[in-house]
Amino acid sequence: MTHLDQLQTLKIVCPSCGQKHLKTVGWLAEHQTLDCNCGVETTCSDIQSLVNQAVEDLK
Repeated sequence: MTHLDQLQTLKIVCPSCGQKHLKTVGWLAEHQTLDCNCGVETTCSDIQSLVNQAVEDLK
């Protein structure tokens, strides 16, 4: 993954409902799951994919 500042904010999109979650790189590095209001829990491996997508969106 591209080196990012720990305070860089990424827009992570829930794969189920499409809700956008703004999380810092530091927060994502410390947490194993991301809970959405729709009830879907995204696991660490899925978060990595969503982070890569968010990084591409920054370019």
